[in-house]
Amino acid sequence: MRLTGLEAAERFVFRHHPHCTLAVLGGSGGRRQDTAGSDLDLVIVDDEAPWAYRKTLREEDWLVEQFVLTSDSFRDLFDAGVHAANPTLQRMLTEGVLLRCEEAAERILKEAQDDLAAGPMPWSSGERDAQRYWITDLWEDVKDASCSVEQWFALHRLTIVLSEFHLRVNKQWIAEGKHLYRELKAFDGRMASALEQALQTFYGQGDLGAYEEVVAATLAPYGGLLREGYEE
Repeated sequence: MRLTGLEAAERFVFRHHPHCTLAVLGGSGGRRQDTAGSDLDLVIVDDEAPWAYRKTLREEDWLVEQFVLTSDSFRDLFDAGVHAANPTLQRMLTEGVLLRCEEAAERILKEAQDDLAAGPMPWSSGERDAQRYWITDLWEDVKDASCSVEQWFALHRLTIVLSEFHLRVNKQWIAEGKHLYRELKAFDGRMASALEQALQTFYGQGDLGAYEEVVAATLAPYGGLLREGYEE
């Protein structure tokens, strides 16, 4: 019988990192929502590791993705996540299931929690305008695409950038892939729903009208689309 995600994670840590001071099961496993297709996301602080690294392997019939940190390296990696407004490690450590936590590692958990609570660095007006300009450029690409595939690619990129813009101007963290949509929906369900309906209308009917309304509503509080007069 296949082990549960939690059981497999505990055995993995015991076998590969017996002297670690901190081990957390994040992702769907940490939320107890793992399925047959899930992998195990582990954040481990192990000062016997020569350096911080990320490694994926299969064990106990589970795909295990481990993020191994050391007491000397974790802060640089935390800072990189904060700078990108996408603190993946802090999220995993804060939201996941603790498998092991020695007293020496408690400060690492505390710093992860503090980073998340503080939120991302606010954008300057210049950074905000640069993103407005980029969104405008992408929107023009969508409208002027020479074939449907070009339009799909441009719209896919625009959807990501537009979602990130809405989160960042409201001092919210961003994320990657499906997690970006989850962050958007958790922060602003109305905007997420409007964007979902606009995408369905476009892909089902080829109509960009609803999507144009989402773009306009998202940028309106900050000056709308920006092309002429933009200067870096």
